[in-house]
Amino acid sequence: MPKAFSNVVVFVLLVLTITVADTRYLIASNKITALPQKEGQCGYKSVRVIGDALVDGFDYCRPLFKVMAYFRSMGFEFEPKFSLIIASKSNSEQSNSYGTFDAEKDNITIYPIGEKKPWNLIWNEEVYSSIVIHEMVHMAVLDILDKNYDRLPKEWHEFIAYSIQIALLKERLRDEVLSKYNNITAFDNLLNLNPILYNLAASDRFSVMAYKTYQARGGSTFIRNLLLFKFQPPNFLDLFPF
Repeated sequence: MPKAFSNVVVFVLLVLTITVADTRYLIASNKITALPQKEGQCGYKSVRVIGDALVDGFDYCRPLFKVMAYFRSMGFEFEPKFSLIIASKSNSEQSNSYGTFDAEKDNITIYPIGEKKPWNLIWNEEVYSSIVIHEMVHMAVLDILDKNYDRLPKEWHEFIAYSIQIALLKERLRDEVLSKYNNITAFDNLLNLNPILYNLAASDRFSVMAYKTYQARGGSTFIRNLLLFKFQPPNFLDLFPF
């Protein structure tokens, strides 16, 4: 067999082998590089963790199990369906965000912390886990409410996510967060929990206001009543009698 023809045959067989073996692999710079992608994680076929900035040694299933246990304690069961995307950089629109949840695509995206410090805390695994938990709460609420998801205003979705995020912190860290914002109080009037205040308030301050309101209103019982629509958030347009 001519040498040139032999080289062609070897090359074609190599390409076919790589393509058939696993579509999650790419050829780059003459070497095979595995994409950081895992499907069917955490025991659920519709959960996957992907991205180019996965934190070494971090168990992305633990936040999910904590969120599911929290909702299970209130009587809510659901089958998680989402892609968790760990991004290496934020786009300009999300430069101040720790993470986002896309309800239409069932995508959770976690952005790099960079110079940001949640609650002005020293970065550690538990702080990172709480950010993942926040976005997973949004996912859980979507699975529970389904077609009623949009019945809750955005600021109330954030109220739920922030309340549970802080509630699931270890007691020592939760106490540290609250001590840093001890001058912040709960919403005395729930009409004040409205889109104007939500958009104006810094996220760290809003989260503490949400958690203190959550505590004052009965904790998980209040969240349960919200999700069952036994309690209807007041319409902030009632602030304007004209």
